[in-house]
Parts: sequence; structure tokens; C-alpha cells
Amino acid sequence: MGIAEEMEAPQCVTCIWKSPMDVLCAAFPFGIPQDILINKVLHTQVLEEQVGDFVYTAVENLSK
Repeated sequence: MGIAEEMEAPQCVTCIWKSPMDVLCAAFPFGIPQDILINKVLHTQVLEEQVGDFVYTAVENLSK
């Protein structure tokens, strides 16, 4: 089992780039891929199909 599968909630829930009202984010303005939403893929590296260089950044990391 990988790190992504060990997360209890979808990584997007705690990411600063996710839209609070939709299943959209800065990297995926037309919809976050299902594999990321279900934590099958941990979005810690820039993916070919995304926009820009946004990657998962936890809200709590902002204060550090």
C-alpha cells in the first residue's frame, strides 16, 4: 500500500489549490482526475495533463 492509499480523506480536501465549491483546482481547472480524488495517485509531482506547476500543498504547510 502506498502513501496515497494510507490517507484517510481525499488529498484534495486539505490542498490549498482546490476550489472550495467544486471538484476543481489550479492544476485541474476542468476537473480533478478520479485517480487523484480517490488517492490512487498522490499529486506531489507535476503531471503531464495538468496546468502549471501546482502540486498538492497541505493547508497546514502554509504556516511553516
